[in-house]
Amino acid sequence: MNATETIKQYLSAVPLENATLAATAEALSVRQNDMCRMLRNEGTTYSALRDAERKRRCDALIVQRKPYAGIVARATGYSISSVERAWQRWYGVGLFEFKQGIEIQNDVKDICVAEIAN
Repeated sequence: MNATETIKQYLSAVPLENATLAATAEALSVRQNDMCRMLRNEGTTYSALRDAERKRRCDALIVQRKPYAGIVARATGYSISSVERAWQRWYGVGLFEFKQGIEIQNDVKDICVAEIAN
């Protein structure tokens, strides 16, 4: 397994609020500089891998219909204000607007189900 896959696997299993470069390197028994060099040779960075894991966790919350700032913050290790910025970067729309879209979709779905039932 290469460094990228090893770090992805590690990040998927730990709380991200403490998943710093230093903590990850220590947990994997590798020096920070060596880990950064290996990732650079594989065409990525630690920050990019951690950000991808944060987005993966957000995607899972969307599927569960739980895109609430507090829940997302706990899952990603971000503060609530950082969640708002990350959400905009990942999805191209603010969290509030995104949740409004889900509510509209649910309302339309409820109307369709009611019409079908009649």
